[in-house]
Amino acid sequence: MSRVMISYFSLTGNTGRLARLIGDFLREEKGFLVDYYKLPEESAVGSFFRNALNALFQKRVHLKEVPDLSPYPLLFLGTPVWSFNITPAMRTLLESVSLRGKKVFLFTTYGSGAGKEKAMRNFKRLVEKRGGEIIGTFGAQERDIPGHFQRLKAILKATQLF
Repeated sequence: MSRVMISYFSLTGNTGRLARLIGDFLREEKGFLVDYYKLPEESAVGSFFRNALNALFQKRVHLKEVPDLSPYPLLFLGTPVWSFNITPAMRTLLESVSLRGKKVFLFTTYGSGAGKEKAMRNFKRLVEKRGGEIIGTFGAQERDIPGHFQRLKAILKATQLF
């Protein structure tokens, strides 16, 4: 049985909801063993404004823990889009690990959609810089996670995951 790690940051729960839908699909439809890792961030309890500024200026934050990704040949990484960028917690994770030899599927959630393309470009660039092979990307608007997930299921069915 193939192991998959879904690592994500979710402040309001939307990205976490999409992560769980992905995991359920991978387990039920593909037979994968799925592990989850929700990125903790000490500053997540602070104001959204401060967190958005940290994202805008591509700041790193302190993570209490960084997951061991070594047992996983396939990773799904998810983050909300904040200030045209990925969250500081995801940036910190990506700058702290090697993704050499890993296949990586990226997903984002967003409110208005402003900056979603720029955020995904930055996300992809960081993953590639760390040696990851991007096998797919997906973005979902927060107000309709289940509806967007139906599109994502079709993409996952067509994607060569291993």
